[in-house]
Amino acid sequence: METRASYILVGAFVLAFLVAALAGIVWLAGVDLDDEQVAYDIFFEGSVSGLKPGNPVRYRGIPVGIVTDMRINPDNVEEVRVTIEVPEDTPIKQDATASLEFQGITGVAYVQIAGGSNDAPALTAGPGERHPTIPSAPSQIQEVIDRAPELLNRFIGLVDQARGIMNDRNRRNLEETLANLATFTGALADSSDDIQATLAETAGTLAQIRRTTAEAETLIANFSKRSDGIADSLQKTLANADRMTREAADLIEAARPVVNETGRTMESVGRIARDIEPHAGPIADETERAVRDVRAITADLKGAADNIATAADQAAALIADAREPVNTFTNTGLYEFTQLVVEMRALVTSLARISTEIERDPARFLFGDKTQGFEAK
Repeated sequence: METRASYILVGAFVLAFLVAALAGIVWLAGVDLDDEQVAYDIFFEGSVSGLKPGNPVRYRGIPVGIVTDMRINPDNVEEVRVTIEVPEDTPIKQDATASLEFQGITGVAYVQIAGGSNDAPALTAGPGERHPTIPSAPSQIQEVIDRAPELLNRFIGLVDQARGIMNDRNRRNLEETLANLATFTGALADSSDDIQATLAETAGTLAQIRRTTAEAETLIANFSKRSDGIADSLQKTLANADRMTREAADLIEAARPVVNETGRTMESVGRIARDIEPHAGPIADETERAVRDVRAITADLKGAADNIATAADQAAALIADAREPVNTFTNTGLYEFTQLVVEMRALVTSLARISTEIERDPARFLFGDKTQGFEAK
């Protein structure tokens, strides 16, 4: 019995198989048939070896499209026009640049789109352009290749300089330096025990320095505590010296009226002497000499008073200008100054008594008491 086949059924089955296979290929390739593509032109100067249609296009490292065409620029034979296609929603800005990069040194070439600020407008085709044109930029490998001759020349110059440095004389010096270094390291190894001893002594010295520093800090702290008491004692000493100076000044002021009164008394004695001169020549001569002596004494007293006043002023200035010797003065000179004040008081008292006796009976003061009492028989 002859088998009959339905050509229509076979054809339908084959057609369905082809459609399913095509759908599977599209699904596996991840091609979005509904995504609208936009073409861009890129003009590269120099070689684009390794790049071919179908190679990927990346935007900031993200795959976004493929290379669709490569041709020599008909308007400039020194450029290669590369056409790419990317999705319409790819943000290609006017300040974006495209460069030829490689995955590794010998990997697959691809087009890298970089740059593009957020505020820049979208890139569009200019007048007379079939597609928008992305400016090209040299790749890192291209920059290295372009700078290779310069780097080679620099390397050759560096080698020449190294040859100039490593001449025969410098080599000998280097050999001598290495020999000296070897000798030094050998001597250092031989002296390791001495070095250990030196380090131990250094450690002991540092410990002693630390102890000395601690003692110095303690001494400074004790001095700081005592400095307040010393300052208080010095202030009290200065106050006592000022008080003694004021008392000396008051004593001088008190002595001035006595001295002046003594002068007036001497004038009275002079008048009395002149009155009795016609009657008693010898008495007048004696009186005149006594008056001169008393006047001399009075002048000396006035000079002494002035000297004491000057000394008091100088003492006050000395206390103000040189406080450091005040302590010495209060320990030694203050006692002598006190004795001087006591003696001055006694002197003033004696002068007052002499003045009183002269006013009461000048002749008796000068010649003594010649009155004789009555002797009973």
